[in-house]
Amino acid sequence: MNYTAIPAENLDVVVARLSEIPWCAKLLSTPDQVVDIYPSRISRDGSTDTYFASALKTEETISNFVLLYKNGATPNALVEEAKAIFTIGGGLNGFPDIVHGGMVASLMDEVMGFLSVHNRMIGATPQGKYMTVYLNTQFKAPVMANSTYLAVARVDKVEGRKMFTSQTIQDGEGNVLATGNALFVNVARPKL
Repeated sequence: MNYTAIPAENLDVVVARLSEIPWCAKLLSTPDQVVDIYPSRISRDGSTDTYFASALKTEETISNFVLLYKNGATPNALVEEAKAIFTIGGGLNGFPDIVHGGMVASLMDEVMGFLSVHNRMIGATPQGKYMTVYLNTQFKAPVMANSTYLAVARVDKVEGRKMFTSQTIQDGEGNVLATGNALFVNVARPKL
């Protein structure tokens, strides 16, 4: 299979493509929300976010990936929910026409992880790098290839350096295909 890289994404082009899908158009037109290219689709230094910015940025892997969230009432208020709309091609299959479960877990980690990074950047949580401590995933139904999905991630609670999150991945009819929860911990320096 030939994986054709997607050139630098233009938000207007991606939104126009997704807006051709009625349920996406409705979500994208929600007032008072930020709609942006998913941050990890842009490799900043050649060694950061390369998984989603290079390997998974093709027509056969993830061709569309936009982020939606609402800012808090004040500039550094906690952003409690983020949504992502993404299109998965046929290059990430486990079984025929079914997206590999590890890819579904990666998407969950990515969207829940946005909440930890963004809240740190706006000063709603302590400075430092957040890393995934655990990620639990439950599969309810197959995530089919060559389809567009909605991920909804939420901050369940913040305790000091710990951020507990949960998420669902849904199809266009609102059917929940996978659920998950994760713990992210703010570390001064990554330790493995």
